[in-house]
Amino acid sequence: ATGKELWKTRYGSTRPEVNDQGLVRSESNLLRIDPDSGTPVWTRELPEKPQGAPVSDESGHTFVQGQDTVYALTTLEGQPQASFQPGGALSALPEGALVSDPAGTVHTLSLKAEHLEELAEQPTGQVVQEAGRVFVGGVAVPRRA
Repeated sequence: ATGKELWKTRYGSTRPEVNDQGLVRSESNLLRIDPDSGTPVWTRELPEKPQGAPVSDESGHTFVQGQDTVYALTTLEGQPQASFQPGGALSALPEGALVSDPAGTVHTLSLKAEHLEELAEQPTGQVVQEAGRVFVGGVAVPRRA
């Protein structure tokens, strides 16, 4: 509220990536930090080196991108839940995440069933959500009812 610095710390030698839920990707670890003190609540080492910021959904799951795999963990406890291949750039959904693989196919990663329509030509590029719609490389992707 005041803009005054509460704490600062270093998590490894690489530039960390953090999300709104206090999950930090640093070197080969994923950890959740206490926002008041900056101390780790839990730490998990993943089978692959994590890349990019972790993505947390509203149902209590966090997805983190590895080199070839996306890993799902519980946000509060860091318990491993599932892994998905292929892995790529992530974008959060209310329940799950979207991932675009190297071929440009968009996948819904979720621990609950929710799917995107399959398109005749799969777009490539960044996954973006705006006004309740999903865009991949600037192309709107319709959702199944």
